[in-house]
Amino acid sequence: MMIAKNDGVLFLSNSFGTFQNTGTIEAGSGGGSVEFINADLNNAGGTLVTVDSSATIYLFNSAISGGSINNTGLLDIESSSTLEGNVTVTGGDLTVESGVTLTLDDVTLTNVSITDKGTLNIDAGETLTYASGDSIGGPGTLTYDNDGRIVYTGTLTNTFTTVVFEGSGTVTRDGGGVSGSSDTLLTNEGNTFDGYGMQGLSTATFINDSPGTVDADVAGKTYELGFGNITNMGTLEATNGATLEIDSSTINNTGGMVQAQAGSEVLLSNATINHGTLSTAAASGLLATGEIIATGTSEIENAIINNSGALKTGGALTLDTIPSMAASSPGADPAPTASLSTAAAR
Repeated sequence: MMIAKNDGVLFLSNSFGTFQNTGTIEAGSGGGSVEFINADLNNAGGTLVTVDSSATIYLFNSAISGGSINNTGLLDIESSSTLEGNVTVTGGDLTVESGVTLTLDDVTLTNVSITDKGTLNIDAGETLTYASGDSIGGPGTLTYDNDGRIVYTGTLTNTFTTVVFEGSGTVTRDGGGVSGSSDTLLTNEGNTFDGYGMQGLSTATFINDSPGTVDADVAGKTYELGFGNITNMGTLEATNGATLEIDSSTINNTGGMVQAQAGSEVLLSNATINHGTLSTAAASGLLATGEIIATGTSEIENAIINNSGALKTGGALTLDTIPSMAASSPGADPAPTASLSTAAAR
């Protein structure tokens, strides 16, 4: 065991050689700190510990691979650094300083309070998991540079009012999600949001840039978009027998696509879609047609509807100035299964 306590400082740097820890490195009581400076630590089988709120672990251009960080104090990222290789971080505070990028590759966070003044990066092929009880906040904008995968198995409490997802990665709701700030502006610049669960509040705004995608893709489950306002230039879709529910939202769909693939459905619940394209798929093999179903009072305005499946209403659906409504597969005769019909309210 290596311990720094009572305002003591333990410095670890590659200038002293490479490091492997299978024991414990501890920032101890009384203001002890451990500073990794240009250091690469193989922590597989090892543990880093801050024993109380006075203890700090600092990372300066360093990388920690594997093992556990048991934190009741502060993990402070002072210059761009990396946690990778199945690192688990439990408890305490994690601060990413201004202008700094923290790369989180195969990292699981549990009960961690994040103050982010920089950027969180997830590389291609790697995963960041918010397991349970995590929170994130800070000044300005929360930016994820995500070419890997972010997974919510628990709830992340967010107090940022502006959140941006850059890159071309995946953001998966797997029984968890995000709660917190009611007036968040969320911008997706190219990620795929998938899984199931609830995303967005009625006072929040979602901008889905091309080629950004929201894909409800878990069979028998619902992915619900609850944003008050959505600008979609990408794709909002239901696939694989799932349901995408758009609840009480106004969507500017100019340049965008809302689609239900075979065996799946898009549910409009008191929602309005303006412009763009709506599409339902014909039956395929054992899969039924794709369906767009409207409940409550919903409206589709100035949009192209490519209906090879079914467009149904269980409430009041207004079709206003529809430029085209095709009821056939490309190159085929009009499909007899295509319909605009009434359905029981859901």
